[in-house]
Amino acid sequence: MYGSIEAIVFDVDGVLVDVQNSYPKVVAEAVRIGWPAATGRPLGTHSFDVSYFNACKGHGACNDDYDIAWLALCAAAKGIFRGEFPSLEEWREVLASIPQDISLERWIPEAFGSRVERRYVRRICEELYMGEQFRRLRGLSPQYSNGKGYYRLERPQIFRHWRSFRLPVGIYTGRPREELELALQQIGWEDFPFSHAVTPDSGPAKPSPEGLSLLSKRFETTRLLFIGDATSDLMAWRGFASGAFIGVGAPLRQVYRPTMPSLQAALVAAGLQ
Repeated sequence: MYGSIEAIVFDVDGVLVDVQNSYPKVVAEAVRIGWPAATGRPLGTHSFDVSYFNACKGHGACNDDYDIAWLALCAAAKGIFRGEFPSLEEWREVLASIPQDISLERWIPEAFGSRVERRYVRRICEELYMGEQFRRLRGLSPQYSNGKGYYRLERPQIFRHWRSFRLPVGIYTGRPREELELALQQIGWEDFPFSHAVTPDSGPAKPSPEGLSLLSKRFETTRLLFIGDATSDLMAWRGFASGAFIGVGAPLRQVYRPTMPSLQAALVAAGLQ
């Protein structure tokens, strides 16, 4: 199955880097900061904890983590929750109402209106994630965070250089270019060519298969092995309809095989380690 593979494409979050201590905390903190403006009351003791975040990872529309925070705040602003804060069951009901293959950027304003601006939520998330790098990467002064950045809490999941693979290597990620740059620094891939990466600000976003199509054209082969950790990755590969896919991590294990416990296991299974 994998012997005919002619190029490897990696997702980043949950594959090349462990983001358990970064993006879920960014989203939770952004919800806390934005809650008073969205609802007219503080969040109190409630928390958009990791269980809410993880519930989104099985949904094809939730590729962009910052849009998860925007979804929570827009739903709250619309007043759809029965109490002051949604239960996990109620949050899952919201997710179930969203088509799997739609963009949240398009769906949220149609469903909940535009009382909470997307750019406002993204600005909060970017400041929290980038920390001291925000000024350098965005050329702006932070308004919501002066911390060191949650990106510092990420851990590499790959321990070899991209050039060491015998095949061309690509990346298809939901990260914008600046945040991809931070991830590449974490794993020692600072020299990775951005011409081999597809990000939402340089091309299509998952679950669209177009990112894989672009990389396929650049590598002049449709025989790609795509390694991802979310439903949006799986949907992108199925739409591309060529090559092979290996899932990594628990969220995908319930819906797809083969799904491996780690990137290292995935590389071994594909004969690439």
